[in-house]
Amino acid sequence: MATRGTSVRFSSQPHIFDGGMADDQEALVAEEQDKDKDSRRSSVVVARRNSVTNRYKITIAAIGVFVVGLILFAAFSPKFVGSTDHSLAIFSKETRQLLLYRARSDDNPVLELALANGLDKTLDIHGPYFSQSPTGSRETYQWKDGGGIPVANMSILTERNSSCVDVSWSTIGSSLFQPSYNDCIALGSSHWYGGGELYTQVWPLESGLINSTAFVSHDILNRPEQQLFGSVLEPLFVSSDGVVVIVNDSAPLFLGLSPAQDSRGSGAHLCLQSRKDEDIYPKYVSLSDVIFSYSICLADSAANVSRFLIDRGTVPKPVQTPNAAMMRKPIWATGGSIKSLNQSSVQALAQDIISRAPAFSALNIDNMFVKSYGDFVFNNVTFPRPSELFSFLKSSGFRVTLWESLFVNVDSENFDDAVQHGYLVRGSNGQVNLVKWWNGLAGIIDVTSPAAVTWFLGQLGALLALGVDSFQFHGGEVEYLPLQHVTHVQLRNPNVFSSLYARQATPAGGNISMTRGSYKVQELGHFVALMDKSFTWGLDNGLHSILTSTLTLSVLGYPFVVPDVIGADCGAGHAPGSLPNSELFIRWVQLTAFLPVMQFSTPPWWYADPAVEALSWQAVALHGNLSQRVMEPLAANAVAVGEPIVRPLWWITQEEPALVTNTQFLVGNDIMVAAVVQPLSSARTQLVYVPAGRWQHCNGTVFSSSGQQFTERLSLNYIPYFCRLSSSISSTNSFCALQPCR
Repeated sequence: MATRGTSVRFSSQPHIFDGGMADDQEALVAEEQDKDKDSRRSSVVVARRNSVTNRYKITIAAIGVFVVGLILFAAFSPKFVGSTDHSLAIFSKETRQLLLYRARSDDNPVLELALANGLDKTLDIHGPYFSQSPTGSRETYQWKDGGGIPVANMSILTERNSSCVDVSWSTIGSSLFQPSYNDCIALGSSHWYGGGELYTQVWPLESGLINSTAFVSHDILNRPEQQLFGSVLEPLFVSSDGVVVIVNDSAPLFLGLSPAQDSRGSGAHLCLQSRKDEDIYPKYVSLSDVIFSYSICLADSAANVSRFLIDRGTVPKPVQTPNAAMMRKPIWATGGSIKSLNQSSVQALAQDIISRAPAFSALNIDNMFVKSYGDFVFNNVTFPRPSELFSFLKSSGFRVTLWESLFVNVDSENFDDAVQHGYLVRGSNGQVNLVKWWNGLAGIIDVTSPAAVTWFLGQLGALLALGVDSFQFHGGEVEYLPLQHVTHVQLRNPNVFSSLYARQATPAGGNISMTRGSYKVQELGHFVALMDKSFTWGLDNGLHSILTSTLTLSVLGYPFVVPDVIGADCGAGHAPGSLPNSELFIRWVQLTAFLPVMQFSTPPWWYADPAVEALSWQAVALHGNLSQRVMEPLAANAVAVGEPIVRPLWWITQEEPALVTNTQFLVGNDIMVAAVVQPLSSARTQLVYVPAGRWQHCNGTVFSSSGQQFTERLSLNYIPYFCRLSSSISSTNSFCALQPCR
């Protein structure tokens, strides 16, 4: 193998590079020269003992030349870099590009990456150095400065018996050198999905723009203009070609979706960057001890990605299903309808729900039931006899849930005690660092501390003893950790804080528990709430974003998604009879009827138009029927095999309309919904794609489609939905037949 004119021969034994060691090419050369001397001595002895003819010598020489030629061909032919039966990786030192092919015979790569964008272009690249391990074949490249001092290692591991290629970076030598690893994936003509919640939840991802930002959870309502990642996120991205990108979370990660052009001008890039940031990633003073790595895998298709990720162990299956009654019947919350939260107003709302709503499962008492956040006890002035209230609610058929968080406000009775016992997250100065949130100034309970967790669970236990059934847990986003935070167990990735919060808190409320923040906790099988929405139509945190957010979380392995309350904050500042935009409220109800959970806060009867209440109860009946007949079996299926309940249309077809639609979706594989996410004043019709097969429209019309689009005339009375007839759901007892649209 030659590197920049130097002839080097390599041992057949693996040579492993350690990111903390300054291994260099000269050491390898010396090692090989010693072995070469031993080899020549052996050759002299053999020559003296064995007389061979000139012809035989020539034959040996010819064979040697042939073998050397094969070796050189293998070394210099990029098609012979690490490969498996499923994929082939090719790295070019000249262009710094990594190309991934499905097979040797393919002319076009399935993925192109521009590597080392954060490293100085003047650095020399040495290698490749080859090695073998039980996990696969590895080639390592070393970046050196002009003085020959190693700066960074990059290795490409082609996994054995897998369709994955792992790329990893490590820094060598002095921590004074702080490289920024920045590898960019050319999105090309593929469509991409995943990542997590966004304020403007585009689908597919390439239709939006994300400036390079820390891949940590945020309360996206605080800075909507920055397009930060929200409460639920996973370092996982999927393409319509079945390419999966999985980023290891052991190093700081910054992610951007950029429209920047590559050298051939081929569209947008998804860029993965690792760099020092002591405010967000305080564990890393330098990158000298960090390995930044990610895997690129090839599934057969986008539809098979879910099974692929489960089989690989990347995304675990949920171990349980949440409470079936809360899926079948709507949850109610106090926030949108009660202006002054107290025992009487909660009981009055419950009585209204009992008398007017056809179904209900739980009543969630939102924040402000305490005197101050962090006290975990009911305000004895506004709630003088909470246990009596809970007895009334439960005897009426409600489960009782409470809004809870990790915030301990400075004016709470618990604050001084929590500080004294070390229950709160500290700053780099050893003192409790306070954070400003939407309800005051607070410290954050340190969920990495066993003592703090025991104290927190004890507070929740006292509420359960009063008659509370469960909790909705909020406020676990990394954004609310103090800058340069110090926890009892210092975390390499601050997103793990959200994971610990969910893992330790949700058991307190059993299978009714709900969290807003989630990171790598798919196995909990709990309800995962979307961020609070705005009472608008669009993808910018409005009605439309409920669908695209649900699809995103489904792809990331969270099947039990809870949309924000129907109508969001539409009741705020309005008296009954004067609420705005009844059409938007109706469309909100109709969409969530096809999602795993419905959740009301503003009562439909607050609208002056009686059609709002009538159409709302029609949607509630549809949801109950759909949940019992279809969603509950799908929930059990999610536990068994890991497939989501709500699925993108590309789950059953790879046609282009299915890959790009952000209004159509599936419930299972046999019910297709065409959501209406704009007012009738904007469009009286909607283009709907019907996949190949026989589909029955909810109005009774049967389509025998080869994969085609048709124009649907819209009605405020329903959103269009279809049942596939050539499936386990027969035409005579299909959901569509039992629940026709009218």
